[in-house]
Amino acid sequence: MAIGGGGSGGGPIGSSNSFVGPQEALELVGDHAYAYNVLTVNNATATFMEFTTGNYYMVGTIQMGRNMKSAAETEFQLKLNGSVVFVSKFDNGASQTLVMPTQTPLPVIIPAYTKVQIICEVNDAEDSIAIGISGRIYRG
Repeated sequence: MAIGGGGSGGGPIGSSNSFVGPQEALELVGDHAYAYNVLTVNNATATFMEFTTGNYYMVGTIQMGRNMKSAAETEFQLKLNGSVVFVSKFDNGASQTLVMPTQTPLPVIIPAYTKVQIICEVNDAEDSIAIGISGRIYRG
């Protein structure tokens, strides 16, 4: 039986959306939204999240992080409806480029009916990458 009392949505907090593990889609619980994903990427580009918002807009934060065990550069891209709107690069300094933090909170407002993609590219080595998005949704 699910934590929220089954699929009825009538659990102890009025919702049955229990966390079931990493996912690419946005989960809605009442007036809140979240998604968390962790992947190991080896010299490749990976899509961490891909979803389309519904009849709501979201005000929230995206957290991106990596373990920094290698000298590889890591680039994150946030795309809205196919357009890159944010890019962040992480580097541990060994590749002679600017040293960046291992975690960056990004405040976002995501409009209704918007396709969202969060993509990560790791150059030259295997790294574990974690991305989380959370916030509040507002319906018109």
